[in-house]
Amino acid sequence: MRTCNFFVCPNCGYDEKFKVFTSNVQVIYQSPEAGIRSFESSILPNLRHSDNYIECQLCFEKFRTY
Repeated sequence: MRTCNFFVCPNCGYDEKFKVFTSNVQVIYQSPEAGIRSFESSILPNLRHSDNYIECQLCFEKFRTY
């Protein structure tokens, strides 16, 4: 899943780093000051293919994506 949306955790407000889980796993780093993504890790296979969520790296809260 490649998305251009800027993610802000609704639970804790963290907006710098999160993981995207779909059929693949990717760690996304964002620059809150610039409002853009500053780095995306390489794509790794997700062994649990039914997962579709974004995970905050500060509070580890999971948010389902549909």
